[in-house]
Amino acid sequence: MQSTEKQPLQIRSFGGMWFICQGDRVLAFASDYNFAKTRAAELERGVTIH
Repeated sequence: MQSTEKQPLQIRSFGGMWFICQGDRVLAFASDYNFAKTRAAELERGVTIH
């Protein structure tokens, strides 16, 4: 059974890329850590990434 509680975003590195994850889901990725931090902050604020 899945929890209805929202899991925090995490930035994980793998193979030279940075992935913004929520639980087991990958929401976005970037090649630069600072760019990944910016994207994670935007996701937390609800900004749509194109």
